[in-house]
Amino acid sequence: MSRENVEIMRRVYDAWNRGDLDKVLEFMDDDVEVVRLVELGYHGHNGVRRWWHDLREAFPDWQAEPVEIREMDDVTLATLRVSGRGGGSGVLVDQTLRHAVHWREGKIVRLSTFYDEHAALEALGLRE
Repeated sequence: MSRENVEIMRRVYDAWNRGDLDKVLEFMDDDVEVVRLVELGYHGHNGVRRWWHDLREAFPDWQAEPVEIREMDDVTLATLRVSGRGGGSGVLVDQTLRHAVHWREGKIVRLSTFYDEHAALEALGLRE
C-alpha cells in the first residue's frame, strides 16, 4: 500500500496547487487531524477547510511542490518546497517543510508539519 500512498500524495499536492480543495478532501479520512508545526491545528474535513482558508488568506498564491516523498509502511514523509507571497505584506516565503502523513485504508488520517527531517523522523519514531 505504501507505494500507492506516495502516488496519492502527489495527487494531493497537485490538487492543492490547483486550488481544488474538494479533491484534496477526497484523500482524507473524515476524522483527519492536521498538526501545524507544534500545535494540533485542525480536525476533520471542516478543520481542513479552515486550514485552507487561513493559509490562502495569509498567502493567496501558496504552493507546495514535493521534492521527495518517501514511503515507510503506513507513513509517508514528504519533503516540500513551499512558497507564497503574503497577501497583506507582499513578503515572499520560500522554504522547505516536511509533511509526515499517516494512512489508514488509503486515506490520510494525520498530517504533521515539521521544519527539519530529523524532527519529523523522531516524531515518527524513526532514525535517519
